Amino acid sequence: MSNLSDIGFPAKTGKEYGQLIELAVTEGELIPCEKGSYLKYTDPSGAQLYCQINKKKEVLGMNPHFSGQSKFPVAITKKVDRSESALDGSFHCWAAPTDEKDPESGAYPFVIDLPDFYTLAPISFPLYTHLQLSAFAQSEFNIYSSEAEFNESQKEGMKFASKSFIATGLFSSNMEDEGQNTPEAYALFNGIIKEWAKKTNKISGQHFYWILTETLGGEIDVLVDPKLISIEPQKGWILSGQFWLSARVLI
Repeated sequence: MSNLSDIGFPAKTGKEYGQLIELAVTEGELIPCEKGSYLKYTDPSGAQLYCQINKKKEVLGMNPHFSGQSKFPVAITKKVDRSESALDGSFHCWAAPTDEKDPESGAYPFVIDLPDFYTLAPISFPLYTHLQLSAFAQSEFNIYSSEAEFNESQKEGMKFASKSFIATGLFSSNMEDEGQNTPEAYALFNGIIKEWAKKTNKISGQHFYWILTETLGGEIDVLVDPKLISIEPQKGWILSGQFWLSARVLI
């Protein structure tokens, strides 16, 4: 499983990854920015690829995203410096602030990666806005048909509410595991399934699940590789897992 397979793009080999870059370059929408440009390819399923091109017309990398329905309220408090690519970018945020004079009135802090970071105009912090927030399922993912089943699964260790969010990318232990010295856009959360669909990526023909999920702080578009799904989701059921967070700022 990978972030790309969560939206139906095969990329198990360098050749397959290169083919996706070629797809973005040949069919993507050119979006200029101060450090070069992004080439955005959008599949009819909502799956997206953002290919990064520097001013020398060199490919620096590529990030997936999903064009979903979420509108997640945040206060963006600062930029998080990245080292992976000159066109990568991340923000530190507080979820659902209740006082526009105090970002930390939000429910919790977390970090997001942005596929189009340098297309944004200069920001004065804090910025109170909304995100279209996509969460890409990692190796651990579960679905529960009831609150009782969800609670039963937590017999040992710490117990969580059915709508809860832990920004694991802020923990030093996680950063050490990843070999990083900056916060990462990872989270563990639980939420209630509001809507869902089994999507088909037109380019690959592969399926993936889109699940609009209500968690603590707001709604998130969750993307899942079918290999992680043991039972089809239903409205009102509970999902739980670890996720990578990709977002676009809705200004």
